[in-house]
Amino acid sequence: MTPLSCALPNRRADGPKASGEEHLKILPGTLLHSICGGEDDSEQYYCNYGVNEEYEKQFSRPEAPHRFFLAFLRAAMRFRKTRSKRTGMARH
Repeated sequence: MTPLSCALPNRRADGPKASGEEHLKILPGTLLHSICGGEDDSEQYYCNYGVNEEYEKQFSRPEAPHRFFLAFLRAAMRFRKTRSKRTGMARH
């Protein structure tokens, strides 16, 4: 992480350089929708740091995701599949 050199637009008054609120539109039927309980939500953020530009090139892109992100997603999918099998078995 690297300290931000300038503030982002629309930052909160007297807040960190990157601060504000994002409004979310959540897709029905997704895990996030079940967690949030609806389609509309908002999240606040406060930060004075960003990604170091030297490392930014190494992060995931839609056409070529980083192997660490792919491994994390595969592990999460295996965990969810295993968990849902256990939960399904307990109900029968």
